[in-house]
Amino acid sequence: MTQILEDWFKRTLRIPLALSVTACAGAASAPVEKPEASIPPGYTTTRTGDMHDFDYFAGGWTTHQRRLKTRGVGSTEWEEFPATLCMSLYLGGLATVDELDFPTKGWAGLTLRTFDREKRQWSIYWVSSASGKMEAPVVGGFDGNRGEFYGEDRDNGRPVKVRYTWNKVDRSHARWEQAFSYDNRTWETNWTADFVRADPATTCEAGRPKRQAEGVTIHSAAPGASSAADEQAVAALDTQYQAAVAKGDAAAMDRILADDFVLVTGKGNMFTKADLLNEARGGKTVYERQEDSSQKVRVWGDTAVVTALLWEKGAEDGKPFEYRLWFSDTYVRTSTGWRYVFGQASIPLPGSK
Repeated sequence: MTQILEDWFKRTLRIPLALSVTACAGAASAPVEKPEASIPPGYTTTRTGDMHDFDYFAGGWTTHQRRLKTRGVGSTEWEEFPATLCMSLYLGGLATVDELDFPTKGWAGLTLRTFDREKRQWSIYWVSSASGKMEAPVVGGFDGNRGEFYGEDRDNGRPVKVRYTWNKVDRSHARWEQAFSYDNRTWETNWTADFVRADPATTCEAGRPKRQAEGVTIHSAAPGASSAADEQAVAALDTQYQAAVAKGDAAAMDRILADDFVLVTGKGNMFTKADLLNEARGGKTVYERQEDSSQKVRVWGDTAVVTALLWEKGAEDGKPFEYRLWFSDTYVRTSTGWRYVFGQASIPLPGSK
């Protein structure tokens, strides 16, 4: 079974490497602009950037990964898992190196990025722990807070165009997506990652993700297992949910909330998933702050509880509000990853308005 998994990863691994948007295993050659009868929307290998594009990503990050179980067949079944990334700058930002660890997969990867001053373009090289080989690069750069990198590859023998897009959401959050084009006309998104900045002192060691002792293979967590990886995954997911609420991102909220989700407030009001999504889509509430602190995660088998102090500030229908309250969020492990199933909030603390 171990050999089968290793062979599968060598063929198909397309790791988002935190914000690294790396070259994929098996790429045929360095990207070259070629005349074609048709190309998928936006595809180019001449996109440029700035040598400081990746300065933002220095340090430690936790990430929630979502990946299609089967690509190129119209599947809608996803798997979810956590990862940790640590990145360092070299040569004043002309080169960066990061390592991404998947604690429940037993795999890791390293990304080397170099910036060509003359072309003003990044080349990104990926090395998988499965093979130890440096693969051909993908190229591109950032325009403002949005980065795009394009290249060519083969997916199970099928030639594909590859697109990586990701956004610097704010100082502590970023989102990455991978898509393939099999027909040179349309894109299929097959991998996404949401990143939350972490404290390098607790996440990284000598510039690398903290993990079990070297040489120890970490296999997929069994149902009922409790681990630091689960705590990290749930903490990151809960932080991502608060960020989605602040932005009114109903799509992200929909991915995190269980279908039978219920929220009970300190005033005794009850809200369902549909209620919260409708509120986000309505745009009546504008948040200036939606931040939690004193976050604590406890995991018991397939159930996790997050407690934290929430600070909300904004306006609803033009009427300003600001308050702090304690909340407890309950998550349950499902076949497709952790889901937020129940929330309970205290009454607003003294001084709220």
